[in-house]
Amino acid sequence: MLEIALMAIRNRFQKRRIGKKLFENSLKEMKRYWLKRKLKIVTFFVETDEENEKARRFYEKVIKPSDIITIPNIFNNHKAKIFYFKKLSDNSH
Repeated sequence: MLEIALMAIRNRFQKRRIGKKLFENSLKEMKRYWLKRKLKIVTFFVETDEENEKARRFYEKVIKPSDIITIPNIFNNHKAKIFYFKKLSDNSH
């Protein structure tokens, strides 16, 4: 499993497909890196805060997740985390 920990685009550069290109190229490079080492990326995930509508729309549009899980924050009743999972392969590189 692979996690994309942080990705952000400054407001003035949004709506230019920069985030999509950055995400797609990052994933391609990660796959190349892992394949070179004969490792498998089977699933990757990203997370965002429930109230981050821009990130949620981006992940749902670009990633097309296979699973979405919302986990309430037990320390703050108003903020939940949303995890987007994408299955890449079953058992092949």
